[in-house]
Amino acid sequence: MQGLDGLVNRERIVAIVGPTASGKSAAAVHLAREWGAEIICADSRQVYRGFDLLTDKPTAEDRGIVPHHLLDVIGPEETFTAGEFRRRALAVLDDLGRRRVPSLVVGGTGLYVRALRRGLADLPAGDFDLRLELLDRERVEGAGTLHRLLCEIDPAAAGRTPPGNLHRIVRAIEVHRLTGRPLSEWHEDDPGGGVEMEIVGLFRERRDLQRRIELRIEGMIEEGMVDEVENALASGLRPDLPALSALGVRPIIEVLRDRRPLASAIAQIKKETWAYAKRQMTWFRREPGVVWADVTGLSDPDAMADRAKKVLERSGKHGIIRPLV
Repeated sequence: MQGLDGLVNRERIVAIVGPTASGKSAAAVHLAREWGAEIICADSRQVYRGFDLLTDKPTAEDRGIVPHHLLDVIGPEETFTAGEFRRRALAVLDDLGRRRVPSLVVGGTGLYVRALRRGLADLPAGDFDLRLELLDRERVEGAGTLHRLLCEIDPAAAGRTPPGNLHRIVRAIEVHRLTGRPLSEWHEDDPGGGVEMEIVGLFRERRDLQRRIELRIEGMIEEGMVDEVENALASGLRPDLPALSALGVRPIIEVLRDRRPLASAIAQIKKETWAYAKRQMTWFRREPGVVWADVTGLSDPDAMADRAKKVLERSGKHGIIRPLV
């Protein structure tokens, strides 16, 4: 049997990346339907079951139109790493290759796309006792303690990690403690074993992207995002679980605990989401080989998909994603 690193038709893999609210998912569904492709979701929060609004998962309608992989694959109490994403994504790619189905990797988690494209450095396994020690320090010394520590030992990783994302902060400190090297240096290594793919990024001018982010958050609130967080806490899930580190969770918890008004929380979520979108753009701009499609002002999925196709055509790579007949 052919191994995962010997995928059939790897040349048929295309990735669509970009910041949150840029239109990746909508454009991907249109392209996948046109090309007869299936979608692999590269999103570090959409892997968790539940939290459909918080993580802005593809709708049931879109999932019915095009098969989506690596959505809802683990429980909210579990930990999911870039290495696990790579392992599962390779398995999906192997299956799609054997069926001669084109693949679309879609998402905004840059490390996942990089792990699939370039492989992963041989990082140490997690140290449970060390993680407990670090989390205890955060609780005793106050929120933000670990992020400040990360700023000292790995400024590059700290700059890409929100202060509230304890899961990623703890992992970065853990790697430094166990190896003596900053996690950001490990990520810059090229371990080999990557998957060849073409990458198109969706770009929007600042005001356009900010407007879309704000409209998305307002829509998520209207659809019941506060109830989603409340139900998660009522089920016994701890606020420090990785699944609950999604953008917007902490401000909403403060609302539920009567520590701030909802309007203030919404403003904070918009601010945090915009900061995250800027970090995503910084990451993808540093990735070699990404071609950019300017979709500023476009909201129709067909129009965004057409813009992405034209950019791929100009790059001379469009032939690789034609479905077999």
